[in-house]
Amino acid sequence: MAKLLDLTGDRYGTLTVVKEADRVRKTVRRWEVVCDCGNTTIVAQSHLRDGHTKSCGKCQPRPVKHGLRHHPIYNIYYGAKSRCTDKNNTHWKYYGGRGIKFLFSSFEEFAEEVLDSWSEGLAIDRINTNGHYEKGNVRWVTPAEQNANKRSNIWITHEGKTMIAADWAKELGFTTAGFSRRLKQYGIPRAITEPHRYSNFKRKAAGVDCGCFCGWQRWD
Repeated sequence: MAKLLDLTGDRYGTLTVVKEADRVRKTVRRWEVVCDCGNTTIVAQSHLRDGHTKSCGKCQPRPVKHGLRHHPIYNIYYGAKSRCTDKNNTHWKYYGGRGIKFLFSSFEEFAEEVLDSWSEGLAIDRINTNGHYEKGNVRWVTPAEQNANKRSNIWITHEGKTMIAADWAKELGFTTAGFSRRLKQYGIPRAITEPHRYSNFKRKAAGVDCGCFCGWQRWD
């Protein structure tokens, strides 16, 4: 028999699951939830999990006193919070799903930490990618800097110079995929020091037409 899901403590929108409630029918599980506004209500499990119910339906939006309702960091704050607390968020598995927590208690606290350093085009980033969203571990970065701070990046050091694989590829004139193949084929440092090779090089040198319009074809 399949083990029943325990939603206690889970977050769905503004709702936090408190405990399982009495069932209407044997097959319909229901849960007592508390909304961020303080209201308590009963919601069917299916309505929580499919995103149908995300609030108590009775609370009014809290008045915005900070004057930043239409500032970009307002949506950034709620986006980051959702990734850590809402299992229905498409990115939850990369954040809340692996233990990353959102520890700012309010938007005002978040704004106090990051507003002065914000500028157009920047994204919020955690300095320690395994750390939480909290004071001292958040910063604004460019898309390139954010990409360099991904957990999946491969860092390569050669002759005292350290960069991610994508930056080595760019510096050496390879595509990222091409440089990845070189790493697998040659390893380090040969992947960096080995010259480019061209499949039609010998044909061109010999004056033999390769029979196509592609010119020299780089293997890497």
